[in-house]
Amino acid sequence: MFTLTKIDSIPDNYQKYHIRNNLLISNRIRSHLVQRFPDCHWKVTNNDIYINVSLKSSPWEKNSQIVHAIADYAYYYADSYNYDHTDINSDYCNMNFFGVYKNNIIAKDYTQLGTTSKTQQMELEFMRQYNEAFANE
Repeated sequence: MFTLTKIDSIPDNYQKYHIRNNLLISNRIRSHLVQRFPDCHWKVTNNDIYINVSLKSSPWEKNSQIVHAIADYAYYYADSYNYDHTDINSDYCNMNFFGVYKNNIIAKDYTQLGTTSKTQQMELEFMRQYNEAFANE
């Protein structure tokens, strides 16, 4: 699970595909997240200028390190379809879409599903690898 949450492997999907259709982008984001994290339930919505990504439930506690790592991955993956050519010195705003906010990925009404021995083992292994990776920091 730890390797699945690494953000350094996320490509620049906007540069790769040049997609500007929010429906297509949101479908790609949801499909990827469902495939990558099958134990999680995702809600990805869109309109003309917004895309919202929400982790609705998983087998792990809302404030656990594993849930926050999954949410971080979801944020950076969704953001990889965006670009921002906004000029902060003027009123000119040029973005592919709005709405993916890091602090809103974990839903306010997040539900912890029942854990299994498999998901408990996944969390233990995640924490072991996480602690090894960040032990020197």
